[in-house]
Amino acid sequence: MKRGPLTLTILALGLIVALYFAPRTQKSTQDNSPETEEHDHSEHEHELSDLDKKVEEAIQIIQNGQGPPMKAIGMLLEVVEQDPEHFRATLALGEFSMQSGQYDKAIIRFKKLLEIDAEYVDAHLRLGESYAALQQNEEAIEELNIYINESSDEEGKSQAQQLLKQLQE
Repeated sequence: MKRGPLTLTILALGLIVALYFAPRTQKSTQDNSPETEEHDHSEHEHELSDLDKKVEEAIQIIQNGQGPPMKAIGMLLEVVEQDPEHFRATLALGEFSMQSGQYDKAIIRFKKLLEIDAEYVDAHLRLGESYAALQQNEEAIEELNIYINESSDEEGKSQAQQLLKQLQE
């Protein structure tokens, strides 16, 4: 019965990790094509602002334990329903899926992130981890190799190499 606080803690830690990596990687993509981002969403600027606020509120609910985690998940799902290309909401849902052991859902979310931003290499690491958890080793190895070859994050590359080594044993 005391599974709720443990789940909340795990979800919060996963979200913190996700948010630590997201702005850095996403920023580089924005730097490469700032005009494209503005043009793609300029007519929905007010709507995106409201959606971003909803994502931040959902994240705060999880991080601060201000409410049930499923309320925050519901808010994030509402955001991606309104804007299927919303990066941060999709990322948070992917991380929450991993933390709750729903790796099949995590794979869907991280593939969607790569559709939204093909240069978000951290999605390949998360895909590799999710595939490995489902014992889909061939797919895991493929994603981890992409991450190792494309990432500049030495700590992440080390983590991916360790998992790759385990999969190949």
